[in-house]
Amino acid sequence: MKTRLPIVWGTLLFLVGLIIGQQWPSMLFLPATLVALIAKSFLWKHPRTAAFVGIAFWLLLGCSRMSLHRLLDSEPIGRTEQTLRNKAQQITTMLIQRMEREGFEDKDARALGTAMLLGDRSELSREIRQTYSETGTAHLLALSGLHLGVLYGLFYILFLYWARYTQWRWHALPIMLLCIWGYAFLTGFPVSLIRASIMLSLLTIGSLAERNVPAIHSLSLAALIILLCWPEAISDIGFMLSFASVFFIIMLYPPLQHHYYKLFSGWGTFLKPLGISLAAQIGTAPLCLYFFHTLPLAAALINLLLIPFTSCIVYLGFAAVLFPFPLLVSALTKVLSAELRLVEWWSSLPNITLHDIYITPWMVVLMYALLLVGIVRIHQHISEDRFV
Repeated sequence: MKTRLPIVWGTLLFLVGLIIGQQWPSMLFLPATLVALIAKSFLWKHPRTAAFVGIAFWLLLGCSRMSLHRLLDSEPIGRTEQTLRNKAQQITTMLIQRMEREGFEDKDARALGTAMLLGDRSELSREIRQTYSETGTAHLLALSGLHLGVLYGLFYILFLYWARYTQWRWHALPIMLLCIWGYAFLTGFPVSLIRASIMLSLLTIGSLAERNVPAIHSLSLAALIILLCWPEAISDIGFMLSFASVFFIIMLYPPLQHHYYKLFSGWGTFLKPLGISLAAQIGTAPLCLYFFHTLPLAAALINLLLIPFTSCIVYLGFAAVLFPFPLLVSALTKVLSAELRLVEWWSSLPNITLHDIYITPWMVVLMYALLLVGIVRIHQHISEDRFV
């Protein structure tokens, strides 16, 4: 019996195992995992039985990893992680001070800039956080694939574009990986940026090897690596929102694109970011309702307007960090202030956000179940259209 998307299913089973291990931690899961692994290696002549043993292995692996985390002391790993974050914080503080000496003194603009560029949200006021949250743009304040993706485009042009079809292409790989993970280190390794770094690293390797790595495989592998290293991330809101948004972009945007291009064939450039934003909003809506009790009704539109601002801020910001000239710092301050005014104006519009919505965890599960069923049906409908 062959399984399609084995990495995806393995990651899902591992996730279920983590939940089981969180509820009923036991060291007995560890020898059971070892037994399942050995049994699978001896059942290669019986593929159907080996498949069921493989399911048990991934479930037991998740149970074992969470049980080890719950029952054993993981303080040394925590100290190492804290040391790295402290070093990153020192570098971040030094870079901010360099820019302040060149005129980066507007408090709100500086707070917004350090949050969007370096992941430091300590200076953000409660009002700014609330404004971004109510408009559905709070993800801009948390470093994610959007920020790293903008930088990756620059890294690609500088280091990879000229060498991708030459014998020197593999020499560009260490430089690309150093840039990707160097930025992740500089920002203190937030979960959303680790996910983006793993996916972009796999994309780079696949591009150099001239292999098409499916995005869902990269996302699953990123989730598996993060949960193996930090099983407690399963309860982290940022982890849930980050992976839910990317998963639904991968699964929901192609059908949206399919229908968009049928209806508006000449508007592809405009509709692509709108479709991505809409897919991400649909994917994160149940979690936003459960954790924040709000639902922004037009988040896709405001995100569409803010994408050019974000790209400009990232490029200007890193130019100002590397070359803190007064002109660059002044331009960055103006763009940050313009974005803040735009978000504040959007939040002042009437009936732009629904408040005080309270749902239960089972309602969240039901919502995602219905969304997944809808996605499966849409993909089936598109497949049938292609064969007609």
